[in-house]
Amino acid sequence: MLHFQIGKKVPSEFAKELDKASGERAFCDTQLGALNVYILLDGITKSELKEAAEGLHVIYQDFGIPFLVLKYKSMSFDLPLFSKNEQPVGNALNIYFIELNSYALKHMRLLGIDEKMTSIINAGIESTLGMEKADILQFARKIYATKTPGDMTKGGARQIFKRL
Repeated sequence: MLHFQIGKKVPSEFAKELDKASGERAFCDTQLGALNVYILLDGITKSELKEAAEGLHVIYQDFGIPFLVLKYKSMSFDLPLFSKNEQPVGNALNIYFIELNSYALKHMRLLGIDEKMTSIINAGIESTLGMEKADILQFARKIYATKTPGDMTKGGARQIFKRL
């Protein structure tokens, strides 16, 4: 189990995975029954951190593959959902904001997803079981080429979280 602490560098075994990334990135994984979203930003500002602690729309979209969209007031992140793990995720959504250059954890938020949204997310993840990660990411790139950020937030199942 990895241990994260705000203001500290992420665990070394996790940093090795981040080393493979370049530029600003967002990705998710499913571990220990939770859905974890990692958002890597270059030069995270105080206003971005403040916004990350405020209202959030969590949106599930299906564009042939499932996507999770995190929509804040002025920023959004869309991530293809998949897992090699057949264990369903529970109702925990962990969101980590990580400084790209130092790999320091700047903000973490744990949210409880309602039962209906959890069921929808699990069905979406289940639809990708057996697919290769590379194939899912290639399909996601095709979606990104045809959808604007606004398109990614229209419709879909959603859950709204108010300010902390």
